[in-house]
Amino acid sequence: KMQNERIPKNINTYHEILKIYSRSGDFKQCMRYFNHMVDKDRIRPNAATFNRLMKCARYSQNVHYANEVLQLMQNDFDVVPDVYTYIELMYLYKQLNTTELLSQILDDLNTELKKNCYQQNQPYSVQEYESVFEAFKENNIGIERVEQVFATMVDKELIPNEEIVGAILNICIERKDTLRIVSYFDMLVELMEDTTTNRPLSIAINALEFIIGQQHDFLSAYFFIDNCIRYQLQISKKSVLSLYEQCIQCTFLDLAEDLFSTPLTLEQWETHKKYVIKLTENVRDLPAQLQHLKLVSTLNKYRVIPSTVHDIYSTVLMAFLKLKIMTNETAAAAVEDSGESEEQILDGDVLVYDILSHWYDSYYITADLWHEYKMSESGEMQRVHGILSEDELNRYATMTVFNVCDWRDVELKILLVFIILERFGNEYMSKGMKHLNVQLTDAQSLDETLYELFCSKFKDAYGDGIKLQALNE
Repeated sequence: KMQNERIPKNINTYHEILKIYSRSGDFKQCMRYFNHMVDKDRIRPNAATFNRLMKCARYSQNVHYANEVLQLMQNDFDVVPDVYTYIELMYLYKQLNTTELLSQILDDLNTELKKNCYQQNQPYSVQEYESVFEAFKENNIGIERVEQVFATMVDKELIPNEEIVGAILNICIERKDTLRIVSYFDMLVELMEDTTTNRPLSIAINALEFIIGQQHDFLSAYFFIDNCIRYQLQISKKSVLSLYEQCIQCTFLDLAEDLFSTPLTLEQWETHKKYVIKLTENVRDLPAQLQHLKLVSTLNKYRVIPSTVHDIYSTVLMAFLKLKIMTNETAAAAVEDSGESEEQILDGDVLVYDILSHWYDSYYITADLWHEYKMSESGEMQRVHGILSEDELNRYATMTVFNVCDWRDVELKILLVFIILERFGNEYMSKGMKHLNVQLTDAQSLDETLYELFCSKFKDAYGDGIKLQALNE
C-alpha cells in the first residue's frame, strides 16, 4: 500500500516490521526485510536495527543467529553494540544456561556503560540503566553483578529512580539478603520523599514483609509497621498483622522455651548474653510502640480471643522471668576466674524489674496505673475522669488507687508495686500517709490466694517494715 501510494519508506518503517517478526522468532523473515532495507532502499542500519535482529535471535533461542547479527553489525556495517544489544544477549544466554557466555556479556555490558557513549555520542541516561536493572531482575542475575553496574551508575553521577531501586530490592528479596533489603529500602524511602506520590512501590511492601519473616525480631516488625503508617499503607490484612504478632511471639516466647526453660550455667550465659541483652533493649520499647501505633484494636479484629497491650507485654515479660543463672560451686569458680562479680549476671526477676522500671519512667503507663476516685456520702467509689473542680474537692473525699488489675500475672503485679514503693515510699511517709491503695483485680471480692502471695512477697522483701491490709477488711 505504501508503494502504491508512493509513500517513502524510512528506517522507522523497517524497525516496526522487524519488531513484529522478532517477537515471533522468525529470523529468516527478519533478515529478508533487513536485506530489502539495505539493498533495495539503501537505508543504512543503526544499533536499534541490529537490536531488533538480536531480539529475534533471542526469541528463537539460537546462538548462531546472534553471532550472525554481531558479525553483520561490527564487521560489515561498523556499528558498535550498545546496552540494548547486550541486554538481548543476556536474555539469550540466560535462557540457554550458557554460563561462560553470560559472564562475558555481563562484563561487556558494564564496560559499555563505563564508556558512557550512547546515540550521537550522548551519555547513557537513567532510562537505559532502568532497562538494564529490569533485565537483571528478570534474568535472576547475581547481586554482585547488579551492584557493579549500580556502582558504575553512581560513578557517572546519575541518581537512580524508584524503578531501579525497586528492581534491585526485588533481586535482594529473591536472594533472602535482609541486610541489603534494609539498605535499599532506606534508599527507596529517600527517593520517595522527593516524589509527588510519596508512596512506596508494592515491591517495598513485599520487602518489609519479608524482613519480618526472616529476622524474627521486634525491631524488624516495628520497621515494617512504622513505614506502613508513615506512608498510609493499608495494614489491616490478616496475614500481615498475624505475621507481626507471630514475630513478637517467636522472639520472646521461643526464647523462653528454648533458652530459659532450665537454669543456665555461666558458660551458657556467656554464650547467649549478647542475644539476651539485645532482646532486652528491644522489649524496652515494645509497649510504647504498640500503644502509639494503635495496633492492638486492629489486631483484635482477627483474634479469636482479643487481648490488650498488657496481655501481649505480660507474656513477653513472663518469658524473661524464667531466666535464672545457676550458682553452684563450678559456676562460682568460673565467675571468680573471669573477674566478674555476681551482680553482673542477670536474674529474671531483676531483669523484668529493670524493664518495668524503664517503662514506668518513660512511657504512658504512668497515667494508666494511677486512678483517682471520689467517694459519695453513701461510701460508693466513683472513678474520676479529668480534673475535679474546687467545689467537688470540697464536697467529696478522694482516694488515689494504684491500679494493677489489668495485668494478667501476679508476679508482674507484685513487681509494679515494688517499683511504686521504691519511687514514692519515702515521700508517702514524709507526708504522713500510711496507706498505698492498690487495686489488684477487677472483681469486688479479693482473691485470697493472690492476697496471701502478695503478703508473702512483701514480707520477704521488707520484713515487718511494711504491712498489707485488704480494703474490704
